[in-house]
Amino acid sequence: MGKCTEAVLEVGQVCPELAARRVNFFSGRLLAADDLRQEQSALSQRDRWLGSALGAGVARGLQVSRATAGKGYAANLLRIEAGLAINDCGEALALDRMLNLRLAPAVEKSGVGGFAPCGDEAGFVMDQGEGYYLISLAPAIGLSGEKAREIGRDGQLIACGARWRLEGISLQVDKIPAAALPSDLRGAPPAGDAKALSRARSRLAKLCLGDALGPTPLGSPADDLLCSAKLAQAERVPLAIVAWNSAGIAFVDRWAVRRSPAPETSNLSDFPYWPPGARRAMQAEAMQRQFQEHLAEVLQAGAATAAGMAAGDWFLWLPSVGILTRQDSDLGLSAKAFFAGLPTRALFLARAALEKLLRDGMAYPPIDLTLKTRELNWLY
Repeated sequence: MGKCTEAVLEVGQVCPELAARRVNFFSGRLLAADDLRQEQSALSQRDRWLGSALGAGVARGLQVSRATAGKGYAANLLRIEAGLAINDCGEALALDRMLNLRLAPAVEKSGVGGFAPCGDEAGFVMDQGEGYYLISLAPAIGLSGEKAREIGRDGQLIACGARWRLEGISLQVDKIPAAALPSDLRGAPPAGDAKALSRARSRLAKLCLGDALGPTPLGSPADDLLCSAKLAQAERVPLAIVAWNSAGIAFVDRWAVRRSPAPETSNLSDFPYWPPGARRAMQAEAMQRQFQEHLAEVLQAGAATAAGMAAGDWFLWLPSVGILTRQDSDLGLSAKAFFAGLPTRALFLARAALEKLLRDGMAYPPIDLTLKTRELNWLY
């Protein structure tokens, strides 16, 4: 990099090649636009370093859900709550108020792949037809229409360049390419068949989770669907997957792609026998949350009778550890019916041991319900 980096530095010595360049302010100094831009750049770089240390993901809010209309859901309206996220570049992305996103059929007009949220509602045309779409957040930079005043050659004040540099966000809606999906997911999301739609959602979630953890607790997870579909970009933060068919929004799955912030603190190739780092733990958290949310939405929609619901009819996999509501409560499940056809054993568990069981269980891969040789399930 230079002579300074090759030489041995004395204690307290500053190497210019390794130092961040900040403007040295003093009275009487002439400041040019380049000086101020350098100061902005240095501050932005420091913020990105801090963001990278925290890790990429959704820090709070930014929940994507179907908006209600009357007693049911609107066919084409999403609600995105205010919140904060950090992308893989370390940039903070903030939405300061709730936003409605109106999805329109392709017959209305042609749409674009991204848009800046203005006001309380934005719109997007699903011009690529039925299928599965990724909703994500990305940074957006522009210049204001308001002009800054500048001293002209004749000494008069004139309005010239933009007064403000606008650093905001844009929402992105991208269809998952059919080539990246297995054959059974390449058509339109099932309409009119609640079980088929639930199984499609279960399969899609497993692909997005990267086979949800790998074959063993120390195994390296497979590439997730967003990577194989080339939709995983460092500047974007995924928020949800939306299934779109002839009836409108079929489902919204957040935790298939949503992650909590976590830095990548370990490298499995360097330490193959060491427990994985924080980012892997966030993937395990997403696996648990995705299933719990999926199950709750199926029951709340009344698509399945809780007392007779069988896991194999609605899901292709179960998380390594989860919580089911008891049969004697609202929307409670019958363990006998839910695990029909699956080997189970039941044990009583001390309340104090519950948290440890949940934490330890997250280190294991999910339970594959499609295997011919079924795995044993423990009920506590």
